[in-house]
Amino acid sequence: MSQMTYNNCIMNQQIEIKRKIFEVIEPLGERSKKVTRKNRIFFLKDFGQDVDGYERYVNSAHKLSVSGIISPKIYCHDKKTHIIVEEYIPGPTVLDVLLQNDLSDEYFVAIFIDNWYMKSAKILLSFDPINYKYYENKLYYLPQIYDTYDEKKTFEKVGIWYWFYCREFTKYLDSKGIAIDQKRADVEQSFINKKIALTVVKHYR
Repeated sequence: MSQMTYNNCIMNQQIEIKRKIFEVIEPLGERSKKVTRKNRIFFLKDFGQDVDGYERYVNSAHKLSVSGIISPKIYCHDKKTHIIVEEYIPGPTVLDVLLQNDLSDEYFVAIFIDNWYMKSAKILLSFDPINYKYYENKLYYLPQIYDTYDEKKTFEKVGIWYWFYCREFTKYLDSKGIAIDQKRADVEQSFINKKIALTVVKHYR
């Protein structure tokens, strides 16, 4: 099958959820797709037979929606098929941005606010930069899922090391098979440590 024929097959695929018809734009992963309905774009996640995963996702999304942490809003979901459709957040992830340039101050303003909300709600977010997008002056937490709160794993203690191009971040890149910019990696670690400390002092709340 040619690439063009394959793309046409994907574009012609439709999925019905609670009498709502969604047209598939493109696959985003093994069980996720970008879909459209009435000129709006959505993110669709199919949990298949993973009932626990589906229920955890829906429950987590609800708690996040009242926590102050910004995450994609669920548009609809089906308990029978275990499919969830939520708003699609366009643009690069924080990881994509950091691979090109150091993060600007607006990212840290937003993530420290999320860190504060997280502590207040007694939940633990994943601070992996691939899990965030900064879009229209808002920082979105994409995966919806969180863990049990752990004071030792807050952003200022653990997560922040993956939001700077530092030694820990290059180890992270290496573990994912992502090419390392050696010029940025060779910056003196003490200089990066100072920047991180100043960032914490400036934004911690």
